[in-house]
Amino acid sequence: MTEEPEIKPFVPPKEKPTNLESADGESQDKIRELVELITASEKLHDKLEEEAKNVAAKTMRFRALLLDVMDSIGMTQFRMKDVGLVYIHNSPKASVLKADKEELMQWLKDHGHGDIVKEDVNTNTLKAFVRGLREEGQPLPPLVREWVHREPRIRKSS
Repeated sequence: MTEEPEIKPFVPPKEKPTNLESADGESQDKIRELVELITASEKLHDKLEEEAKNVAAKTMRFRALLLDVMDSIGMTQFRMKDVGLVYIHNSPKASVLKADKEELMQWLKDHGHGDIVKEDVNTNTLKAFVRGLREEGQPLPPLVREWVHREPRIRKSS
């Protein structure tokens, strides 16, 4: 990261200018300097955001490849020196087709689960509800699609 330039305190002029050209020379210089710093910072921010998106996409691809390799040999976890525990994390997911949401919300109300129904069913709330049903050995409501999202995770060594 580049070093920030020293920014001197600003002493405002006695008369208020109406545009940049009518400001005194020192004020014009300070305004230009700050605008240039803001512009440079915004450009750097945009560049880093784009780079972060690229790195995130690569990480997702690497996770998918690692999952494939681990699955192909039947491995669910292992320890790696200087990294820690690498393991497959199974995260249940649930959703409902948009066309079926109204019917699902009615089913939830009819079966004593209306407290999770707002104007819409929150995805995380539905996920927790489905997880609870599974833990209790209860069937899922009709129209709910369930799947398990799997990804390798790394727990760093201490």
